[in-house]
Amino acid sequence: MSSRTVCVKRCPTIASPLTSTDCKINSIVTDCTTSTTYAYDSKSYVSKFCIPDTSSAASTSTYTQFKDAVMDDYGGNYITTYAADVYICWWVFLVCAGIAFLIGFVYMCFVKCCAKILVWLTIFSGFFLLGGCGLYLYFSSYYYISDDSTRDYMQYCAYAIFATCGVYLLIVL
Repeated sequence: MSSRTVCVKRCPTIASPLTSTDCKINSIVTDCTTSTTYAYDSKSYVSKFCIPDTSSAASTSTYTQFKDAVMDDYGGNYITTYAADVYICWWVFLVCAGIAFLIGFVYMCFVKCCAKILVWLTIFSGFFLLGGCGLYLYFSSYYYISDDSTRDYMQYCAYAIFATCGVYLLIVL
């Protein structure tokens, strides 16, 4: 398929097929007139390729043939689809990187001003989060019958979390 491609000024349609001035011929395709090419509705894809337009009933079978030819010729798979998506949405990545940089800078300034508060807030949050997880496991274990092994495992995990919370508290003090 790649040997039968040509560079064109615009994507052809049935209503407006290519003329000899619209394409640059190569050694395989020596003429771009409607007498030597098949006309179908097409649209631009990633500003580099003309692909059959699926919204046109005349191009539906052409699209299937095109897709099969591309997959056979280029070994197309999900990676090529992802690469095309990245190419189309490159500006989204730049905007996200800029926003992330800005948020990171603001956070660094915030940490510089409020470091002591953030350290103690993080220490207490970690302690209460561990304790809360332990309490959740311990009290939710009672929803199971006493003979169920899940109840025992949940209580054992709760005891392990309580022990971890105690060690954490001793380290902080």
